[in-house]
Amino acid sequence: MNTLKILVTSQKGGVGKSTIAANIAAYFATLLRKQVTLIDFDHQGTSSTWVRRAPVPNLQIKICDVLSVRDAGPVMLKAKQALRDSIGDAQIVVGDLTWVDVFPPALFFDYDLVLVPTSMSRIELASTMDFVGRFATVFNASHGKAPRLVLVPSRLVDGEDYRHMFKQANFPVRFSLSTPVPFSTQAQESFGSQYLFDTDDLSLRDGFTRLCGEIESVMKEILLERSNAVKVLQPLRSQVRTGGGASILDRYVVQREARSPAQHAAEAALPANTTGLMQRFKSKRTAGAPVAPVANSASDSKWFGFLRRQS
Repeated sequence: MNTLKILVTSQKGGVGKSTIAANIAAYFATLLRKQVTLIDFDHQGTSSTWVRRAPVPNLQIKICDVLSVRDAGPVMLKAKQALRDSIGDAQIVVGDLTWVDVFPPALFFDYDLVLVPTSMSRIELASTMDFVGRFATVFNASHGKAPRLVLVPSRLVDGEDYRHMFKQANFPVRFSLSTPVPFSTQAQESFGSQYLFDTDDLSLRDGFTRLCGEIESVMKEILLERSNAVKVLQPLRSQVRTGGGASILDRYVVQREARSPAQHAAEAALPANTTGLMQRFKSKRTAGAPVAPVANSASDSKWFGFLRRQS
């Protein structure tokens, strides 16, 4: 099965990480009727507790307390095994992980999409910049395994000008900026009883539903890229085999040549009634230069092109 893997992570507590993980898992299982597995990597088990108290069809839970291991090697093996065990018949896997330095950066490569919730105080935003900046080689990687990074402004209060703050920040990595999730006491009161897409707080419900719609559009694009990558790669591999067998170098050259067209093949018409909700940002190679949002282009009319990171 072509499983899509989403990791919701942050190095800080109190930014809504477990709330977002539990609720997007429930959203895809309930409203889109996808087979979803939620992996709760956290010691406190907040997201899995939420789902256990408010079970929904099509949503399975897996507990994997990786913090019980304090060495990078065993942590990596345990996390990978939990992901392999969770895929099974799942169409979507959502991981909830509080990041600590014992985790190796290569862990990100196991996921297609990485969501990093961040509150919008300048201190918290600076902390988020420092966190994602440590993994610039992961998120800026040019090869096809690089996960997509989405920053999720969370617990926004009184319509904060979050876009202005991101434009002023000098982020060292490429990322997409999602619709914010506003602050609401309803989010806390909903714990273990209902989900944000079904809350009475219309602002919270609308913001969260928009976020899930944006995640869904990215997932469709990833699946399309995978499909085109397979179509391009298979004929090239067959040509290599007819020459008497493929060496490691042969396979490397084939994959390298196939990579570029695969990345640009994800083109499909955008529904006319759909508007862009995410903004794209890319890292600057010149130190100290501010990061500006990517200008609109003709590609923005293709499969939510505004979500597509720049190479």
